[in-house]
Amino acid sequence: MTVAIPVLKPVSQIELAPGSSIAIPNVSWAEYEAILQEIGEHRSARVAYSFQIQYSSELRIPRFRIHPSSL
Repeated sequence: MTVAIPVLKPVSQIELAPGSSIAIPNVSWAEYEAILQEIGEHRSARVAYSFQIQYSSELRIPRFRIHPSSL
């Protein structure tokens, strides 16, 4: 019998390539708020929470970054 050992890594240490995303299943609202606090307000990642997909959170890195000076 194989026992799975959970991997605990701060969300702020996860590196994603532009255009990619990661889904984190079974996230409570309190955990979602903790994720937002951990990665801060000045982030390039978009973070979403879904009540419909088994309470999951998704981090998504935009493919292209739009700088305010180019608007």
